[in-house]
Amino acid sequence: MHRRTHTLALAATVALAAAALLGGVAPVGAVPAGTSCPPISAAQLHAILGLPQSLTMRNTVDSGEADHYQCNTVAWSGPTPTSDQAALQRAKSGHGAQVGIQAWTPNGQSEDVERWKDKDYDTLVGRFDMEAVTFPGPFTNRGWPSKAINPSSFGFHSTGFVMKPQGLATGLTAALGCWWNDTTYSAVCLLVEEAVGKPVVAHLNALAKIAVPKVL
Repeated sequence: MHRRTHTLALAATVALAAAALLGGVAPVGAVPAGTSCPPISAAQLHAILGLPQSLTMRNTVDSGEADHYQCNTVAWSGPTPTSDQAALQRAKSGHGAQVGIQAWTPNGQSEDVERWKDKDYDTLVGRFDMEAVTFPGPFTNRGWPSKAINPSSFGFHSTGFVMKPQGLATGLTAALGCWWNDTTYSAVCLLVEEAVGKPVVAHLNALAKIAVPKVL
């Protein structure tokens, strides 16, 4: 039986490293039509984050019993940062952010798709209670202070947390949410990271409103 409710808060945390904006992750070539992450356009990012420039640093898909999409996009205002330190300071000053997306949908062309539906989907959504999904780019679990949130559900199961990175990334905050649909055996997680004081949960919900229905 698939899990219908998930009440435990996510315990792991996700952090932005010094190279988060425009450094540390090499751009990846485009993938075929129909296999990209749920699109959030540059115009939508600008409207939601208030940052007029953006760049997708990663957009990949791994196919198996389920298709696993991974995206990482950075956004900023003002001149393009020319170093990792400048990028980090841009984010801390409220003029930079990044968005990560991961999504899973069953691969109807795979002979193992029933294993995804019968077992591995439940394993995946069970992890949402215990640990953050590993996001593309410079994200690591550090055990930094976090608290549970209830992101907008859009009619699906959902869970999430917000956290405050420490060390080099002090001054930033991150919000992560995961959504899943037991009928379609699909799931999606989003992360937004930007300066402390920004409405990071509101930004997460606004971006999720675009991306989540495209997956689930």
